[in-house]
Amino acid sequence: MNYTHAHNWPLFKEVPVLRILIPFVIGIVLNLIGLTILNSSLLMVSVMIICFALYKVFFKSSNRQIVFHFVFIGLGYLHVNLHREIYYPDHFSNFQKGQSLLIINSIPEVKAKSVKVFAKVIRVGDSNSSGQVLLYFKKDSASINLKYGDEITTNLICKSIENIPNSNFDYRQYLANKQVYQQAYIKSGEWKLIAEHQGDFFTSLAYQYRESCHKVLQSSLQNQEAFAVASALLIGDDDAIPKSVYQAYTDSGTIHVLSVSGMHVGVIYLLLVSLFGRMERNKLLRPIYFISILIFIWMYSILSGSSASVFRAATMLTVVIIGKWINGNSPIYNSLVLSMFVLLLYNPFYLTDKGFILSYLAVYGIVYLQPKILSMWRLKSAVAYKVGEFTSVSIAAQLMTLPVSLYLFGKFPNYFIIANWIVIPLSTIAIYLSIAQIVFQKWTVLLSVISFCNEKIICFMNDFLKLLTHVKGAVTNNIFISVFECFLFYWMLFVIADWLSTKRYTSLLLFLSGYALLLVINLISEIKYLQLAQFENLVHTYSLISVF
Repeated sequence: MNYTHAHNWPLFKEVPVLRILIPFVIGIVLNLIGLTILNSSLLMVSVMIICFALYKVFFKSSNRQIVFHFVFIGLGYLHVNLHREIYYPDHFSNFQKGQSLLIINSIPEVKAKSVKVFAKVIRVGDSNSSGQVLLYFKKDSASINLKYGDEITTNLICKSIENIPNSNFDYRQYLANKQVYQQAYIKSGEWKLIAEHQGDFFTSLAYQYRESCHKVLQSSLQNQEAFAVASALLIGDDDAIPKSVYQAYTDSGTIHVLSVSGMHVGVIYLLLVSLFGRMERNKLLRPIYFISILIFIWMYSILSGSSASVFRAATMLTVVIIGKWINGNSPIYNSLVLSMFVLLLYNPFYLTDKGFILSYLAVYGIVYLQPKILSMWRLKSAVAYKVGEFTSVSIAAQLMTLPVSLYLFGKFPNYFIIANWIVIPLSTIAIYLSIAQIVFQKWTVLLSVISFCNEKIICFMNDFLKLLTHVKGAVTNNIFISVFECFLFYWMLFVIADWLSTKRYTSLLLFLSGYALLLVINLISEIKYLQLAQFENLVHTYSLISVF
């Protein structure tokens, strides 16, 4: 039997960055799952020896590239440690407690009895320090006026992050992945405001702009639900959205619309292309076109709050645009993989972010699966083709994210196609109208017309989703799959996609074998469940007999 060297596989030839990304990600994962550096080193050396032996058996030669891959596994592992701020020698937790100087680096969140903020510790006593801390100020007339960039002093007495009572969510680990390990409660009179506007200039500008956008939308949209959704669509502020509306978007599979993310950055990009796309064809204007597009994308990213999802989407799109600029025929897969590598270099803890994983899966699904799905439909008219194109995009993104979504959330929105048919076009229009409200805020009559149209569109969208999610069978809940089953789903998805495009008999056999294995796993699970139920009944019966 003839074997092909891994480095000669078509996938690695088309996307060479994968040769670095895959071992780098494996190293990050080894660190994140808690393996010590000693255990990781022993594991890597053992697997490397096995790889050398297998390579020698199959190819009758040695391959030094194996060492190269394991070096990147080690670099990935060490890269995580370099980003754990708790290991820094100047981290504030390493100093004795004393008068501390802090700068608030988040928008204060006013709660019932407290004001919640994240702050950067600049100094403890006379020693310069680093690190972030979660602060809860007692709610009073002074603390509710705190703002991003305020510099304060206080006697900082911290304790470990506490998990939310009666919740399965690991809040302590969630904040640890964001480099926040400790929290403190500060009573009235125990802190002092030293200075204002000490935060990052661009972040301060973004928050100021967000606040002005918030005021324009609030004053021009009378319906509170419409204002809350418009605020979420444009600037990512979803605090005012009622639970019923938020639940409707969640159960319909359109919750991605309410968080400023890749879709929103893509909408802005399409708007810019439609306005200035002709410049790309001109050799003299082509550099100006691409630079202008990048500037506008990052301006929107900053002004929308620079959330992690927006930053990821802007970075991904930046790499794609630069690839198109340098080489118009550059494969999209190369740009996607390179952008992922760049983001993980910036912050390896993005790999713990559900949004990071789901966004890349969705984009990959659209790029890989959408053409295959669309080719299955023989659509002749232009209108039918556009509808099919839009539908295939939604199906491709949902299919590619489905296994991970089931593993993480355990439910599936059955009417996601219908919901996305309506919500994505309407939310796109609402984003454009919300931008128009900001642009024409000084033109009273025009602002009134735009605001009226925007409010009606958003209200219709909200009412439609509420009605849809109350239809019987809108959501399938309590779906539990294991990590192995998640990988098995992806195996079946890829081989059936390959069979649909190539009609290779082996791909169909691989799909059926994966399906058979899934049935066996489910059968074993059912048998174990029945055995456990019988055992519990037996114990219950024996307990009753012993009582009598």
